[in-house]
This record gives sequence, C-alpha cells and structure tokens, in this order.
Amino acid sequence: MNVFLSYSHTDKEWADIIRSGLVEAGYQIWNPVDDIGAGVNWHLETGKALERSEAMIVLLSPDSVDSPSVRSEIEYALSGSQFRGRLIAVLVRPTPMEEIPWILQRQQFIRATKDVDETVRQIASALKKAQAAA
Repeated sequence: MNVFLSYSHTDKEWADIIRSGLVEAGYQIWNPVDDIGAGVNWHLETGKALERSEAMIVLLSPDSVDSPSVRSEIEYALSGSQFRGRLIAVLVRPTPMEEIPWILQRQQFIRATKDVDETVRQIASALKKAQAAA
C-alpha cells in the first residue's frame, strides 16, 4: 500500500521514525527529501505522490495545523475517494483541539507516546484495518 505522510518539517523526527517503522512493515511511504531532487517542482511532485497514494497519515502538531501545505494535503485527501476511511491522524505534540481541522476533530486519532514502537504499531494496525475495509 502506498501511503502519503503529511507533516510539518518541525516534526521531521517523528516523520522519520514513523516512515522507517512502516517501511519495515511493508508499506511504501513517499519521502520528499529523497524523492524530490534539486530544481524539481516541489508542488507538482507532491501532487503526483498524492495521486499514487492509497492512504494518508497526517502528523498533528501546532506547526502542522498552521502549515498551508499540510492543510492542502488534508483537503486533497478529503476530496479523493481512495482516501475514504484511510486518513489517519496522529497527534505527535500537544495541540489545542480548536486548532485541529474540524474534520479531523470528528474522528478518532492516534496519540503518539514515548513508546515510539507502540505508536508505529498502532498506525500500522490502523492502516491494515483501513486496507481490509476497502
């Protein structure tokens, strides 16, 4: 399953941990740092990656909910049928609920903990359930 990981660059450490764990579990996770070369149109390549993806994980933090890029990626996922039931929110840093996009407030999300392996297991489990439900 191709999975798009949406996050603020300030949450890169969490993104790297989650990406690594999910790749080990057999998921294909697009990595803009590795997959977009110098001089390449960042927005175009992000759009292509979203089109290829079958699920999205969005890392929630004060910085990500303020990020226009993350908000655009969430909006894309909400409009795409391939993401129906496959938009998984992970709270990686305390964030006021009223700042989280309203649509994500209405769904259950995963709360990242200091036990990063358990957090990755929860995300992989949610992806597996979403895949099975499709």
